[in-house]
Amino acid sequence: MSLIDFCIKSISRSYKIISIEENFSIYEAKFLLKDHYLLAGTSSDLEKIFRDQHKSKDRVVLKFSVGVEDPVFIDPHDDRSISRKLQDVSEGLERLENHEDFSLTIRIEKENQVVDAENTCSIYSRDKFFEYLNGLTLQEALEKWDKFKAFERVVFLIWDDVTAFRTSSFLFISAYQHHKSLSDSWLCEHSNAIRESRVENRNRCAHFSNAYLIGLIPEDFRLIVGSGLEPIDNHFRTLTSVLLLVFLSDFSVIEGQRLRYTLKGYKTFSSDVQVEAFASVFQKELYSIYQWVYSDGNFIDKIGLARNVITLHCPGDDLLNLEEGAALSVLSAYDIYLKDNVKQYIEVKNKILDFVHAQSDKSKDLVTGMFSTLKSTFWSVITFFISIFLLRVLVQKKESQLMTEEVSYVAFALIAISFLYLAVSVVEVNRDKRRLLKRYDDIKARYTDILRMEDIERILGKTDPKRSEDQFISKQRNLFVLAWISSNLALLILVFFLRGL
Repeated sequence: MSLIDFCIKSISRSYKIISIEENFSIYEAKFLLKDHYLLAGTSSDLEKIFRDQHKSKDRVVLKFSVGVEDPVFIDPHDDRSISRKLQDVSEGLERLENHEDFSLTIRIEKENQVVDAENTCSIYSRDKFFEYLNGLTLQEALEKWDKFKAFERVVFLIWDDVTAFRTSSFLFISAYQHHKSLSDSWLCEHSNAIRESRVENRNRCAHFSNAYLIGLIPEDFRLIVGSGLEPIDNHFRTLTSVLLLVFLSDFSVIEGQRLRYTLKGYKTFSSDVQVEAFASVFQKELYSIYQWVYSDGNFIDKIGLARNVITLHCPGDDLLNLEEGAALSVLSAYDIYLKDNVKQYIEVKNKILDFVHAQSDKSKDLVTGMFSTLKSTFWSVITFFISIFLLRVLVQKKESQLMTEEVSYVAFALIAISFLYLAVSVVEVNRDKRRLLKRYDDIKARYTDILRMEDIERILGKTDPKRSEDQFISKQRNLFVLAWISSNLALLILVFFLRGL
């Protein structure tokens, strides 16, 4: 028995419903009481009802209207006792004329209660509550639901014996059966984080004109367990379908009972859809695509590919006509896309490795060139000394000085030129080394748009090739400089020695 039925039957055995209205904030019902007297035990029953309602924080006010007399209000926040006020009602009934009415108005002002990130809201007439929701326009309904998005979990306590139904964000359960452990196990623990992530990704690649008023996602309304009542389940299916189109389209706007959207893929089409049309949407396909797109992975690539494939599976260029199997086509297309990307990745990786090998060869050529210059210069000077020595031996018949002053000047000049070659060679090697090492930075900058920096570093290897080449060239250069200077000093000493003979 519902709380309202229990309340009215505690007062009168026979009654007629005049009107019932309920929304998110108010429940109000008016009854015509046919018995012109109060039942025994009414006072204790109403006191019990008010005690139970203190748990929900809702404010229940009973308004008794007896003929033309002033109404009697029973408010738990009033200092006067319930029995005292019911006595006033009974006295008024004694004066009631046959043609006058005896009516009761029950008004409940709802107050949401938040405990441990769980928001609870009461529903006193499930059917009237959803009748109210179905009477709203599409835009109004989403804006009304949007006020609950700030809460991690939302539980609607229905004050009647009903079967529970739920989405990942909202649980509808009988107030007589609810326990916090149920909402802990049935509702998504991270619905807020998921919602924020989905909305952020949507805003990266689409424009939703109502985004500032509606921050909901399809999971909020997709029924995990249905109610079994078509008006209720249809309400949630419609809102789910609308949000699926919003999250997959490039542009969307909700105005009253209409959704306008534009989808750009291999083809571009736009549509203006009335809310009644969403009953025919193939929601399973749309939801599968949406879940895949907004799950882990490269979101931009996935949404672009999904839009391309969707436009090829919509007869009449209308997203509401999405064909069965479209989700599988999207997955297959993505597999092909990944294979192509792997092939391109391998090609890029090989190009980087080829570059590293080429730079290593250039480093060797750089130091080899310096060694060749050293060898050429050294042998030129040695050849000069050998030539002078042989010439002096063959031309002079008697012993004479091997190294004349004129010859020594020439030798000094050759050694000086050798030192000059050394300086020029060092300058060239340093310049070429800087250019060679700069190419490592250039190759990283060039491929940063294609690969992550961490991946580039991994391809280049644990040992930094730039640093390795720098150390190799510097070490070889210093070794050749030392050998060059040592050779020139040895030749210089030789010249002075020969001059003294």
